[in-house]
Parts: sequence; structure tokens; C-alpha cells
Amino acid sequence: MNPLNILQDMQQKIESMLQNSPAKDVQAHIKSLMNSTFNKLDLVTREEFEIQKQVLHHTRLKLELIEKQLDELLNSESSSIKNSMNNTNTVTDSTGINNNLNNYAHTVE
Repeated sequence: MNPLNILQDMQQKIESMLQNSPAKDVQAHIKSLMNSTFNKLDLVTREEFEIQKQVLHHTRLKLELIEKQLDELLNSESSSIKNSMNNTNTVTDSTGINNNLNNYAHTVE
């Protein structure tokens, strides 16, 4: 006899025994009970999990890009404010010098 035929024959005999026995009812009841329990746990499928994992990855990449852009913007703002303050101090200093010169000129006259 062919070993493959022996395995198929044995599988058919086991299936027919299970169909005719109370074990099939117990198996169906356990399967139903497990499905009910899993539904109460609010589980997600592997596919849904993988999709959410990809969404999270893309969101993290976008966040890192936005943080980098914000840092660059803040650094450029900080530089332009410092430059602006230096220019303001220079103007104030030169105005003060001009006022001092004008005051001196008036006293000399």
C-alpha cells in the first residue's frame, strides 16, 4: 500500500469518528466560546496592526521633519534678532555720539 493512501485513509477515519462523536459538539462549543471571548477583548487583526504600525512610522517621520524645520527656523530667527540688536546698539551708539558732538559744538560756540 502507498504511504500517502494510508495517511489519507487514516485522516478520513478520524474525521468520521469525530463527526459521529460528542467531541465534535464540544469542539464547536469551545470554538464558539473562544470567539465570543476574543470579541469581548476588542482585538485587532494582524493586517490592521500592520497598517497602524505604518501610520505611526510615517507620523514619526513627519514629526521629526517638523521638529528639524522648527529648530532651523528658531536658529535663523535667533540669528536675525541678534543681528538686529547689534544694529540697534550701533545706531544708538552713533546717535549718542552725534548728540555728544552737537552738545559740544553748542558749548564751544
